[in-house]
Formats: sequence, C-alpha cells, structure tokens
Amino acid sequence: MVDFQLAGKRIAVAGPRGMVGSALLRRLASVDCEVLPLGRAEADLTNQAQSFAWLERHRPDALIVAAAEVGGILANSTRPATFLYDNLAIEANLVEGARRAGVAKLLMLGSSCIYPKLAPQPIPEDSLLTGPLEPTNEWYAIAKIAGVKLCDAYRRQYGLNFISAMPTNLYGPFDNFDLQTSHVMPALIAKAHHAKLTNAETLPLWGTGTPRREFLHVDDLADACVFLMEHYAEEGPINVGVGTDVTINELAALVGRTVGWQGTFVNELDKPDGTPRKLVDVRKLSALGWRATIPLEDGVRSAYQWYCDNVAEPGRLKVGAALIVIASTLALTAMPAAATTFYVSANHGSDQADGLKPTAAFRTFARISDRLEPGDRLIIEPGRYDEPLRLTKSGTASSAIEIAGGSGSLPLIRADGDAVEISADYIRLSRIDAASSGDLGSAIIVQSGHHHIVIADTIAHDSGCGGIAALQADYVEIRHNHVFGNGMRSPWQCSGISLYQASNVDDRAGYHNVISGNLVYGNLNRVPDPKLSGSQAGDTTDGNGIIVDDFRHEQLWHGRKTKPYRAATLIENNVTHGNGGRGIEVFSSDDVTIINNTVSGNLLDPKMLPAGYGEIYVAFAKSVRLFNNFAVARTGDVYAVMVADSQHVEADHNVTVGGLAPGWGRKAADVAWGTHNLAGPMAGFADAAGGNLHLTPESAAIGRGDAARASAEDIDADARPRKGVVDAGAYQFSR
Repeated sequence: MVDFQLAGKRIAVAGPRGMVGSALLRRLASVDCEVLPLGRAEADLTNQAQSFAWLERHRPDALIVAAAEVGGILANSTRPATFLYDNLAIEANLVEGARRAGVAKLLMLGSSCIYPKLAPQPIPEDSLLTGPLEPTNEWYAIAKIAGVKLCDAYRRQYGLNFISAMPTNLYGPFDNFDLQTSHVMPALIAKAHHAKLTNAETLPLWGTGTPRREFLHVDDLADACVFLMEHYAEEGPINVGVGTDVTINELAALVGRTVGWQGTFVNELDKPDGTPRKLVDVRKLSALGWRATIPLEDGVRSAYQWYCDNVAEPGRLKVGAALIVIASTLALTAMPAAATTFYVSANHGSDQADGLKPTAAFRTFARISDRLEPGDRLIIEPGRYDEPLRLTKSGTASSAIEIAGGSGSLPLIRADGDAVEISADYIRLSRIDAASSGDLGSAIIVQSGHHHIVIADTIAHDSGCGGIAALQADYVEIRHNHVFGNGMRSPWQCSGISLYQASNVDDRAGYHNVISGNLVYGNLNRVPDPKLSGSQAGDTTDGNGIIVDDFRHEQLWHGRKTKPYRAATLIENNVTHGNGGRGIEVFSSDDVTIINNTVSGNLLDPKMLPAGYGEIYVAFAKSVRLFNNFAVARTGDVYAVMVADSQHVEADHNVTVGGLAPGWGRKAADVAWGTHNLAGPMAGFADAAGGNLHLTPESAAIGRGDAARASAEDIDADARPRKGVVDAGAYQFSR
C-alpha cells in the first residue's frame, strides 16, 4: 500500500553532501521528483531563523533529515556538548520549520545507538528507553532519541505524517575517513591501505575485537528511505538493517583481504569495546516488503574502490562515470559530482596551470568556463578581472555548479557587455563584485530558458543597464545582494533587480522565484525611452529598485507571443531607497507575495512617465499579497502604496508615512484592505539621508507587523519573534 507518492513531489534532503545525503540524491535521481538539497551552503541548520526561512521559501512536499553531527567513539568522548547541542538544534529547527512550511511528510534518520547497551539481540524497536545507554556514544544517542520523540509528538499534537527510521552501522561512498572522527569501517580501510603502502607488518585494533556489529551499505539505506517515505506512516522508530552481524576481528580480516594487506591486526585491550553486540531486529521492515540487497564483501570492495579513487588518490569525482560492478548481484549507481574545486586568480594565476589549487590557479575565466561539470566549484580569488564571466555549462538538481569569490575582498569582474552572463541551469553564484562599463550591459544577467539559479551575497553596480536581471527564467533566487547605480546609460529602461516574463519549467507548488534580503538603491534611468513619442517623448519609464515585469507575457518576445507564467513569486525583507523609479513594482504579473520590505524615498526621476505611482506599485496584476511592509513617500505627490487595475489583492499590517492621503491608493482595483494598515506620522529611520533605514523607537513601524505572516528573520538575519511584537518593514527593532 502506498501511503505517500514521491513522484511529482518536491523532496528536500537535509544533509545532502554527506554519506547518507549523497546516497539519497543518487536514489532519488531515479524517481520522477524534484530534489532540493538543504545543506550548509543553503542554511545553517543549527540556526532556527535560517532553517525556518529556507523551508518557508521553498515549501517542499517532503523532507528527509539526514543532517547530523556524527562520529565514532573518540569523537563522542571528546566533544559531548557539540554532539548533543548541534543535533538537538538541527532536529528541532527542521521539525518545527517543516510544520510551519506545510511539509506533508518528514523522515527523521537516527541511529541504532539509541537503544540500551544491554538491549535484547536482535534489538526490537520497543526496547527504546528500557535501559541505560552505551556511555561511549550517549550524547549522540540522547539527541537522536529526542528526534524520534519529536516526530511522535508532532504526530499526536498536529496529526502530521512525521516518521523516524533507525539504521544500523553504515558505510559506503562519501564516508568519513578522518582517523580522528571516523567510524570503524572507514578507519579500518584507511589504516589497512596505509599499512599496505608502507609495508607495515601489524596494525592496532581498538579493544578486544569481539563485539559484534551489523553493517548496512548506504545505498541500501537510501533505497529503504524511499520505500519508507511511500509505505510507512506509524509512530515510533523502525529499524533498517541487514539482519546479520560480524565481530570486529572478522571485519578487520575482511578489510585486510580486500585491501590486499598481508599483515596482522593486534588488539589493544586497554581500549573500550563499546556495546557488546548491536544487531537490529528488522522483522518490522521486512514484513512491509523491504530487504537489503548488497552483501558485506561486495560492499566493502566497493567502499575501498571509492576510497582509492577519491581519498587515497585525490582526483576528480567523475560525473556519469562508469558504474562500479562488484558482482553480478551488485551495481552501484553513479555518484553525483562531489566537487572538483577549480581556482582562478587574476593576480598570480597561469592558464598553463591545472587550476586545482590556489597555488596553481588559472588566470582567466576563458580557461575554465568549458571545464565545469555538475557538482564542481569555481573559486575566484580576489583581484580585478577585465573579462566577462560566461557560464554555459549546467549543473543538475542534485549537483549544482557553484561559483564563489574566495576569502578576503570580493573579486572585481568588469566587462563592456554583461559582466556575468548565466546561460545554464542549476547555478549558484556568490561573493563577487560585478559591473558593466558599457551602455547596454548588465552586471549579472540570467538569459532566457534557464532555471534554478541562485545569486547571493554579490555587489551588482554601476552598469549601463540592469544590476541583476533574469529574462524568461524560472526558479531564480536573488538573495542578500547590494545593487546600486545601474540603468543610467541604457535606453532600454533597466532597473536594479528585475524578473522579466518568467517562464515555467514545471507547475510545482511553492515559490519558484525569491527576491530576499537585498539592499537596492540609486538605480535611475537617464536616457529616455526611444519607444515613446508625442507628448511622452523624452520620458523614462523604469529605474526601479525591484520589478516583477510582464509575467502575463503581454509583450512580444522576439516578435512572438509566449505563454503566461503560472507560479508564485516572493519578495521579502528587501530595502529599496533613492531609486529613480518605484521601490517595488509588480506589473502585469500574478501570484506575488510582498512581505516585510522597507521602501523609502524612491521616484526621484523627474523625467518619469507621469502616472499615479507609489513607492510600492502594483498594476495590472492579480492575486497579490502585501503584508508587513513599511513604505515612506518622499513627497506628497505620490502614494506610499498604489494598486491600479488589479484584482484579488490583499493588504494588511502595512505601514505608510507621507505621500498622497491616506498613504495608499487604488484605481480600478479589487483590494481587500485589512483593518491593521496604518498611515503613521513618522518614519523614524536611524539615518535616512545616509541610507541607514534601521528603525528607532519613534518609528511608526514598531509593533505593527503580523507575526503569523512575518518572514522568519529580517534583512540582518536577526530572528523575528514567532509570537509577540513584530515590526513592519525589513528591519526588526523590537526584541
């Protein structure tokens, strides 16, 4: 019986780059679903605000929690506080965040170490909390028990389909081979390999070697997770294992044979053994119809091969490499690309180098652009690059290509045309300073037909056309950028941040586009729109801070009509001020949510085409939601918020200061104005003239927001309270 169908869903994997997460990505690649990696690159999962914000922004249908702070006996004994705190925080943040974001199913992965040290063997699920834990890993075990009970509690209180699974000892590709923190299997592989290379005759083996352990290949676990997501929906943990075990001495002998080392393991009797035996009872899972399929000998052989290819002899993790066939019964799926990291340095690089380390960096982007493969990273070292960065190679859903500035000052990318041009999918761009010196170029542009692009923590400025622009793209995230001084030299009427005619790659629910946490100012059109004539000749039309433009596709695209966009867009936590056009504009576009933005002192352009504009301006739109925004009009000639020729618009808990009374206007518009909107007396900014729009106690925005609709954190990444006083706008002052 299928409880939950993964096909057609958006599945988030927390901890996607570890051993378990990587296996899950490999397994989910064979399912017709969209996979959303949620790792350190996306959010600090020990940080509540970041975890909540990511889940709210992406709203996955399902979440598999494979993120954890893990390690062996030594790591557990030397870092107990870290193991307990970090794992408790990760679990609490993801479970509560999933509830808030409407996640339909959650699988919490734990460990068989949650069971008592002297539990009956094989260990049944109902032995949980029936005796003392094994002292050598009790800190990690306590945290994992809390995760199980958290899922049970949310099932009971909220009726949520949250489940937990307890795998036995795992091994396989992407295991941790660091001898200070690793588990027994990878430690044995690394030691035996080194012993073979050095012709060592003996190797120490921790403890007596008599404890018995069960070992499950991580690809078997990934398959079990997919099975449980679709077929299991009960309270309490369910064990995942193979049903057989071996002694540590037997395992060591197997590893030695596999590696080809002829020496002898010597037991260190003064070292602790840990739990005498740990074999989980898998009858519950077997009764549902799932069993492990990878024999231990075959699995160890494949794990050693992976270690040789990627750790002992570091090299490229090949994308789409030939499958490793161990026996007729075993064929491991191709691993996702796990990052060849390339380096480029304008100051000390050489295009004759291999680009694989900072001291052997390439000098130019032209040397690297056609080499990038899914999962790769490009680190751009500080310096000035007088050439465009052209990204034409795509990543994949499980292995995006990441481009980031190195440590220190941001690299400066300068070009006559577009400084950074993205003509690819699954790209993450961060920590660069981009500017086009030409009249028509943009700092960063996403070309038409591309999707799943993240642009974060960049500076996009002083370009003839746009700051950050995406044309007929989908799944675009623009986060925490500084965008200023753009649009002054082009006749194309460009803006600071613009999404133009977004184009669907699918119809999945949730926000496809997110513009969040950006500081946007000083963007202005100085060249008139050449399309205007008659009394409008010489006028400009844009120079906005942020614009969502023509998602209805009313305008022709290269002479042809294209299909209207059908997905949602989120604009949150942005600050726009001192722009020539509107602070935030939604024009001829539908299904847009505008939350907790601060807009002030825009509409500076005296040549702006005359109209009844607002700092926030919604025109020819449908299904637009405005909550918790703070809009301050520069003069009494414009509105703080204006909605025109639009339908199904909701607005509440917004605060306006100044402008045409009563602060917001509507023209031929269907607007549900809530009772909590306020036309306030004072902006109360810290230093409006200097561009510091943080709030002071005198601000009309204090306490006027709605906690239920507020973004989880503000533009400074400070958490907003879940209950109590929430301020309107992008900055949270009240604590």
